[in-house]
Amino acid sequence: MPRGPRPARGTAIRRSSRGGSRPFGGPHDTILVGATSLQVAGQDTEAHQVADELLARCREQGWIGRTPPVLACVARALTFLGRHSDAWDEATQALHIAQELGHRQWIADISGVLAYLAALSGDEGRCHAFADDALATTEAGAPPAGMAWAQWALALLDLGNARWDSALTRLTALHTGPVRHQLPGTRSVSDLVEAAVRLSRPALAREPLARLTDWAHHARQPWIDAHVQRCRALLAPEADTDELYRAALRLHPGDRQFDRARTALLYGEWLRRTRRKSEARAQLRDAFETFRRHGAAPWAERARAELDATGEVLPRTETVGALAVLTPQERKIIRLASRGLSNRDIAAQLFLSPRTVGYHLYKAFPKLGVSARTELAALEGLEGGSGPDGPTGEVAIRFRGPA
Repeated sequence: MPRGPRPARGTAIRRSSRGGSRPFGGPHDTILVGATSLQVAGQDTEAHQVADELLARCREQGWIGRTPPVLACVARALTFLGRHSDAWDEATQALHIAQELGHRQWIADISGVLAYLAALSGDEGRCHAFADDALATTEAGAPPAGMAWAQWALALLDLGNARWDSALTRLTALHTGPVRHQLPGTRSVSDLVEAAVRLSRPALAREPLARLTDWAHHARQPWIDAHVQRCRALLAPEADTDELYRAALRLHPGDRQFDRARTALLYGEWLRRTRRKSEARAQLRDAFETFRRHGAAPWAERARAELDATGEVLPRTETVGALAVLTPQERKIIRLASRGLSNRDIAAQLFLSPRTVGYHLYKAFPKLGVSARTELAALEGLEGGSGPDGPTGEVAIRFRGPA
């Protein structure tokens, strides 16, 4: 039977963060450490809730200088949950603020997350540029603050483009280097296993899989169990592979569609190789559509190529979300407006004036072919897509209170 999550642990951490009737009674840094600890435990939804509430507190109090690490924590949680567009928005805002304040450590740390998100979309140039920033040394004698994320990002870029040897080299460096204990080290085990199996070097996958299995045992999160089953399917004898892939697909939570699509892609590839083309097409179609919605171009291309090999040829028309016609700043504002936020609420979240928000909406609506906020929810690309826009839109930062 699949194990369910243990909510008590996360709830206890959140309770310990509260005091009286105030949103957060404990010290700012302690709460942030608690949110990060939840991510270490694989409790990403809880981590997002804690960090998001802390972010709201920072915005209410005007603590601009404290927001970059909190925004980074929120962005990491959203990335893990597969909400890549939202993660990109939070991370780019964090980067702008960190740059304005000259926080070199957070510039490097956040750049690593942005490199990962750029890798998902297959943007080689941006991925390498952000990875370079993440690898910039921030403290003598210490690894760069964004090193783990940069290594993972570059490896993921290789995996998406089927560059197995380069991916394995990068992942091996991550798993044996000085930052192997950080979040990307644990969460990239399934990537390492995939690369090792592709290169017919399964022995390299045994020890990492044992670590992932141990983490799954202690974390008791279905999504981690799904990764374990996917890895076992890659390594298993053919007689056991089918059921292991099916088990992985059953365990993937509904809010982690990108992870599920990666399993469906691998399962579809295996089904095609075993000449079960009809079953393969069903898995590959699902994978392709999910990757397309997420703007994960190299992964969608891999699924398309596999479908081609089954005899099903997809039209090669480029499909982009409605938001592609907008500037980066307009995209952020439209996404927030689609959730029902007022101009004043959006202004507070993005550190803009309500008038500036209104101006961007005035410019964006004709581009989208809408005339009212109520029409925004129907637009494709508002949720779930990766589609990094890059930190090109300027963020107007108003310093309101202590940093």
